[in-house]
Amino acid sequence: MIIYITLIGVAIIILISLVVSNIMFRSFFVNTRIPKEIENIQEPMKSIVDYYKTGESWFLSLPYELLNLCNDGLQLYGYYVSSSSKKTVIILHGWKDDANIRMADAKFYIDKGYNVFLPDIRSHGKSQSKYIGMGCSDRKDIIMWINYLQDRYGVGTQFVLDGVSMGGATVLALSGDTELPNSVSAIVSDSAFTSLAELIPAMIKISPMFIKKSLLYLTEMWCKLLAGYSFNQDTPMKQVAYSKTPILFIHGEADTFVPLSMSHKLFGACKSAKAYLYVKGASHAQASWVNKKDYEERITRFLITYVGGIKV
Repeated sequence: MIIYITLIGVAIIILISLVVSNIMFRSFFVNTRIPKEIENIQEPMKSIVDYYKTGESWFLSLPYELLNLCNDGLQLYGYYVSSSSKKTVIILHGWKDDANIRMADAKFYIDKGYNVFLPDIRSHGKSQSKYIGMGCSDRKDIIMWINYLQDRYGVGTQFVLDGVSMGGATVLALSGDTELPNSVSAIVSDSAFTSLAELIPAMIKISPMFIKKSLLYLTEMWCKLLAGYSFNQDTPMKQVAYSKTPILFIHGEADTFVPLSMSHKLFGACKSAKAYLYVKGASHAQASWVNKKDYEERITRFLITYVGGIKV
């Protein structure tokens, strides 16, 4: 009888663990794409939201093209604005956002004379996929976009990759990829994480530790089974060590979502030419907002050094 009760207890614990870990997996790696309520946002966030909404309206008033390609059986979309240049920046958004959130940032590059392309990363915006790639399964999409843009708009094009948060991690995961085209001349990474193996545990506040580790193990198993990648697969931390492309690392010193220490680790591991900007008082992905002047001046100097031909 005791053995029977024990087995039932173990089975219940296993079942509960599987259910809880699946919920955790879905919260991180499934994008419900529920529209965000912005009407009741209070200051100072309201000013930031208004800034990005104004930028989105401005961008969509331009003569942009909505581009489309297929990879892994998924339809992927992105927005392209031509400045009749041989230099193109690909701007990547963050986790559970979409291309529209970075349309305000596109103005900086357009004013500098760049063509601009803003893709909806798979599972975001108009692009298909049930599961978020976190830079693991989706970084090859960006390589396809680079080749697509090069074929469509000219073989002489130089590319800059600019990503924030998950997008920043994606461009760093690309930095050491053997398939990254030589046409990529520079990378700008803002608020990137080192790896999912470091980021996810920091985001989960569960104790005791053995329960937390068990749930993390099961969450990663769900990720491998359903999304097709592990937490240590082709991480930004590993890839920057193989990079041959100059990288500008940007991070807010008050970031509590992706701590500044991760940017320090990434900068230390990077073997290519590199530079950094750490912004005081900036929380996650807000460096461009908190100190727009220094942010844009630092990127401008970086592009002059490694890409050239930029309007100042």
